[in-house]
Amino acid sequence: MTHLEAPVGVLAPPVTEEHYLRFGIRYAGLVASLDDYGITPFFTHSHTSYDPELDQFTGIYDVDHQPLVDEASGEAYEAASTGVLRDLTMAPATKPLYDGTSRSRLVHAPEANQTIRDKGKVYTALRELHPVTLLLESTSIAEALDAEVLAHSPLLVIKPTIGSVSNGIHIGTREELATLQLPPEARYMAQEFIKTSDGIPNIVEGMHNMRGISIGGKLIGAIARMAGTSHQHMLKDDDFYGHFAEIDTLPEDMQRILRAAQAWTKTLPGDGNNVLAIDCMYGTNQRGERRSYLGEINYRPLRISGWNTHEMNPKRVEGGYAGGIQEIAKRWDRAEAAMLAGLARAGATLLPHALSKEQMLH
Repeated sequence: MTHLEAPVGVLAPPVTEEHYLRFGIRYAGLVASLDDYGITPFFTHSHTSYDPELDQFTGIYDVDHQPLVDEASGEAYEAASTGVLRDLTMAPATKPLYDGTSRSRLVHAPEANQTIRDKGKVYTALRELHPVTLLLESTSIAEALDAEVLAHSPLLVIKPTIGSVSNGIHIGTREELATLQLPPEARYMAQEFIKTSDGIPNIVEGMHNMRGISIGGKLIGAIARMAGTSHQHMLKDDDFYGHFAEIDTLPEDMQRILRAAQAWTKTLPGDGNNVLAIDCMYGTNQRGERRSYLGEINYRPLRISGWNTHEMNPKRVEGGYAGGIQEIAKRWDRAEAAMLAGLARAGATLLPHALSKEQMLH
């Protein structure tokens, strides 16, 4: 039986047999970095292996999905259930972990997640960092088209305040958007369009988001998300990671945006003990001015790891960009290991505020 001293766990979605290898490659660096602290992490597939009545996990594995304990042992399960958990998923089966009564301590505080995932709340808190924006009070596109604050912008962006991977985003001229029907169950925001296709001088060529990675309250670097071959206005499914950049090499106004956004997230529950991606863009607004803007903050960014450049990955990045991706992957693993190890050994309480059942259902 493996002894779980200062237990650190990763809550992961269910993984099929064909995904075990990919999962192991993606988290091998974190495992190695935690080993430097004398910690062996456990992995658990929270959808199926958490018993809410016992407040205990019933299946814990190593990074290669091999059981860490035999089925007859309860000591390691007990240790795992009182450890620090790196939260990657919030499925219905895991909701008891968020209600303030579980013994487990979540790195991503639920209240912080609920705030960061809402682009409307982020805009309200960090208004001056965004493009010109209007939070719509209705789902009538006429509200955006008639708004005085957006009258200068012939090209508009309409997007839901809660969403991901570009779902529900519409970009077009006023004429093109005039017949748009917005679903009544969502809230939307309208923004002036920022043209990023001219890149960032001496750093990025072409359409981009510059993604600053913040772990444990520290910015570890930035990496560009680049558009695939078929995109006209925004990043979609076939985008890819490109140029790596040190924070202090970015445009000065982008540096200020990254630090201001990060400072705000540290005021939320959890004290900055999280893994965030802060997406910025550098481009020309609808008045012809060129500058940096905050795009959004992602509270569960897809991990950058050895998988991004691995020979078994059909979408692997090769060539000149690979070295930068490998560098930020190493920094990610080391920074996350330092955060988790410190919290585990300090016995810190990471869930200072509980979510209500109503909040968890939305």
